[in-house]
Amino acid sequence: MFADDVAEGHVLAEAGAAAGARFILSDAYRTLADLVRAVVDARGAGRVPPVLPMWVARVVSAVGEVVAVATQKPPLIPRGQLHFLGLHARPSARRAQAELGWAVAPFEDAPRRTLRSFGLG
Repeated sequence: MFADDVAEGHVLAEAGAAAGARFILSDAYRTLADLVRAVVDARGAGRVPPVLPMWVARVVSAVGEVVAVATQKPPLIPRGQLHFLGLHARPSARRAQAELGWAVAPFEDAPRRTLRSFGLG
């Protein structure tokens, strides 16, 4: 998801949606590896690192939750976020598209545009 598209969705919602209306401003599910691969491809350099296995993430999360209580600092991987990531939730922006006229840039364009905005493209 490209930040400019999300910003445009917020502007459209403010201008044309009822107070309190909610919209999903994401058009697809992407894994972290998908996102990194897109950036590596757009940059023409780098590599996609291996993904942390879920069982390791669960151990880190469990230990982190205990440490967080003792240190009063947030855990590296909060249990709730890890659970949500494990669901592989598939967002649907159909309502935002239909009611707001919201559209997204092609996924492949977003990394190139983002890199350019940082002077890297």
